Amino acid sequence: MNRATQLIEKLAGEQGRWYESAKRLDKEINNLLGDIILAVGSMSYLGGFIGEYRKKIIFEHWIPSVKK
Repeated sequence: MNRATQLIEKLAGEQGRWYESAKRLDKEINNLLGDIILAVGSMSYLGGFIGEYRKKIIFEHWIPSVKK
């Protein structure tokens, strides 16, 4: 009985962490399609360019387009 009580007390403290994890995962799921589009586009179209050019294209053009 003591072990069961200890387990319940310890798990009760995890509720907040689980709630925050669920919120974070929900946001990540909502962003998944845009993340995939950016990743595939980067690999397909930007692989041959220098890093600075890739950053410029992604952050100035692609991300705003995906957000629209």
